Amino acid sequence: MNCKQGFKSLKVEDIERALCRAAEIAKDTARLHGTPLVVWENGKLVEKYLEPKGVVKVRSEP
Repeated sequence: MNCKQGFKSLKVEDIERALCRAAEIAKDTARLHGTPLVVWENGKLVEKYLEPKGVVKVRSEP
């Protein structure tokens, strides 16, 4: 199958689901290895660090 023919058969909903799956995998990988998740936010690249699943970070106020 020609690559261009394959893309024509994709629907927007399929692409959106695939992007959401890829984002979840990227978040899980960043969380697992303790690396930042780099996202585009307000016109800038931002590094976000994610807490491991099940861990609740508690901050006490002075």
